[in-house]
Amino acid sequence: MSCPSGSRLLACWLLGSLVDTSALATPSVVHEVIALQGQPPPDGSPGERFNGFSFASLDAAGDVVFYASTRQVYPLPSRYGHYLRTASGDLRLVARKGDAAPGVAGGSYDLFASEPHLDDTGAVGFSARLTPGPGIDNTNYWGIWGTDPGGALVLLARSGQPTAGLAGTLGTFSSHVDLRGPVGVAFANSAKDSNGTLLGHGIWTARADASGVSQQLVIFEGDPMPGGPAGAVVTGVSTPSQNARGQVAFRGPYRTSIGTTGFALFMSRPDGVLVPIVRDGDPVPGAPPGTLVSGLILQPPRLNDRGEVAFACDAGVVGPDGAGGLRLLPVSGPLSPGLVVWPGLSEAGEVAFRAPLASASVLPPEIDEGVWALPTERAVCISSCARETPPPAKPERSFATSVGRT
Repeated sequence: MSCPSGSRLLACWLLGSLVDTSALATPSVVHEVIALQGQPPPDGSPGERFNGFSFASLDAAGDVVFYASTRQVYPLPSRYGHYLRTASGDLRLVARKGDAAPGVAGGSYDLFASEPHLDDTGAVGFSARLTPGPGIDNTNYWGIWGTDPGGALVLLARSGQPTAGLAGTLGTFSSHVDLRGPVGVAFANSAKDSNGTLLGHGIWTARADASGVSQQLVIFEGDPMPGGPAGAVVTGVSTPSQNARGQVAFRGPYRTSIGTTGFALFMSRPDGVLVPIVRDGDPVPGAPPGTLVSGLILQPPRLNDRGEVAFACDAGVVGPDGAGGLRLLPVSGPLSPGLVVWPGLSEAGEVAFRAPLASASVLPPEIDEGVWALPTERAVCISSCARETPPPAKPERSFATSVGRT
């Protein structure tokens, strides 16, 4: 589970308890502080303190990984890095600006390009840029790292290296990374030819074992559309979702032989063959007749270890029906969600998502956003911290990263 940065992050962690929508009473939540502004970071310099927090991810065991800035004693510069707080309470440094980058001789981290990712094996993954220097420049200074079962970082992919499945090299990495341990990632990226000309975008998986790191191309721009009509091709890719069986799910635009364009969701079967999940214009599973899929442009699907998927469209959120299929998940009661944002999917087939409140007659008007858990049809949290209009000014205070538990 992960949350975006800023006040939304704090709202998600601090208010992330289950709430019965029929009661809407203040829940009983135990807040466990993970880190505080002004607290010394692990492996810090004398006098170094946490200064700010952004991006956090939580696994099933209760481990939390987060991105933080620290302030050192003047004239030393501020630093940035990823930190892991284990379920047992240990706070550890994962990677920090200026630290040596494994797998790159003489390389060190300069900029962390994405939020840290954490899976249920406790593995951490992230993308970062290296500090330019001898043999390190803008053609090869981006990479993806993940932790092995012992917690050591391993370089999984690097810009400028040959791509699997293509006669080219990997381009600049972005935040399009999904981690699945013990040491493996799926990522979307660009590829270039030997002259540096863009070839297109694709999805790869990378995995490390005792024999080294291996990569595999999943799909590339211009490939035939899986399950599509003759002549249809995929024209782009989104952030992939990956499960422990090595299956990958993603969203992609497509173009048919007659020029028709649209969006579709795809996934790989356990044998690696790509198949369609749904595309624009298909009937919404479990919805009234005539309700068609639209709005797939917004976000990619989510995939769990059972091979089940969940995705959002204009009609709502679609998830597992418990019988190997899909259905539009109903939301009843006094709280009705608007446009669903970034649904999550548990290994038990439960779906959680954030959405604005389309109707909430039982709530005051200043509360206009919530998070739901389905199919149990419970509101996970009701937040007044994510309004479009700025909230009233508040006294200056310290910030913390914490997790709320019932």
